[in-house]
Amino acid sequence: MRAAGASRTLLADTLLYVALLAVVGALGTAAVLKSIAASEDLLHYLAAAGEFLVIGLLIFFHRRWWAWVGVGALFAAFAGYTAFLVARGESSCGCFGDVQTPPTFTLSLDIGLAILAGLVAATRAGSASIVGGVLTLAGVAAAVGAGFGVLTHDPLPTEYKGDRAAVLLTAPTLAEAAHADLTGPDTLVYLYDPGTAETDETLALLRADAKQHADDATLRVVLMPVDQAEAEAGVPAWAWERLPAAILYRGGRAVQRYVAQTLPDPQTLRAQRPVGPIAQVLSLPEHADILYAEGDLPVYLVYVYNPDCPICLQHLAVFDEYSDEWPDDPYAVVTPVSMHEIEDRLGIQIWAWPGIPTTYVVRGGRVVGQTAGPELIPNPYQIRQDLAMGRPLRLPEPGGDGHAH
Repeated sequence: MRAAGASRTLLADTLLYVALLAVVGALGTAAVLKSIAASEDLLHYLAAAGEFLVIGLLIFFHRRWWAWVGVGALFAAFAGYTAFLVARGESSCGCFGDVQTPPTFTLSLDIGLAILAGLVAATRAGSASIVGGVLTLAGVAAAVGAGFGVLTHDPLPTEYKGDRAAVLLTAPTLAEAAHADLTGPDTLVYLYDPGTAETDETLALLRADAKQHADDATLRVVLMPVDQAEAEAGVPAWAWERLPAAILYRGGRAVQRYVAQTLPDPQTLRAQRPVGPIAQVLSLPEHADILYAEGDLPVYLVYVYNPDCPICLQHLAVFDEYSDEWPDDPYAVVTPVSMHEIEDRLGIQIWAWPGIPTTYVVRGGRVVGQTAGPELIPNPYQIRQDLAMGRPLRLPEPGGDGHAH
């Protein structure tokens, strides 16, 4: 009997110290990582202080069964809160500072530690009669944790009703962008959280660009913190899926949206903005959809040709055949433009074009390629095949077979 009792005591003590080590390790790690987080969030510091306090109290009262009931309730509350984050589809719970931890992992950890604390409480109390009370308390704590999540979290971006980019354009700061036509400059609006350190480098570069090119005829940069966006246009900070973000406006409409790693270089956007004769052509109502195109598809091949040029007509026949075969294609669209017609309508003479014919490759309203003369005319069939198979856009190079015929 004494041996059995000693064995039970040894198991109870082993369980106690394993649980103590696990809880102190989990709370200590979370507290330290919150304390050194780059965000300098006051709530992180308060939470870290609370976790250090719990560690101190548990070390002092670790042999008391009621202390472990409290620990179990605490982790049950954590589990309820984390379950709420899992249901929302959050990528990290923020429990470990800047370390991105999947909420599913944290939820498993919280549930495991809550169960472990409950077992220690039962063994220290020396009675199984408290199990029902512990389970009830854990359930209430989990509900409180989930309720705290509901009350303290903003709605999901998907719950925002309306087009964020269109609503943002009502801000007084963007009045010029809202009333611009297709011949005016584009506006790149950079949205950021001023309290997020990761935007600092990009913000400095864009601020310098905005100052240097304040009167640029092709692209102007506007920096807008999310609190300003909310104050001027009523778009709350939680409505943006990821920050930093950027929106490119052209002709009073949003034509491109960017987030985080896809943020564009303003100088590249300026270099690819249609200018000269092609800008006038694409500003015509029947071609405006090319400039207003959102996203990278389809790719437009704008073929500007001279009807008096025999080789131009040969290429035109191939392009017409492609258009007949692939009408309204989602990958590559050919738009033939007669130089004679443009001269009659806009007064642009044939000699003003870079070559006869001239072909522009336009993607997302940006000129990403151009050929002058009958050589190296892009092949719409090849472009369509590459894009349909997920390959990058390839343009013809000297020495290669890039002709349309």
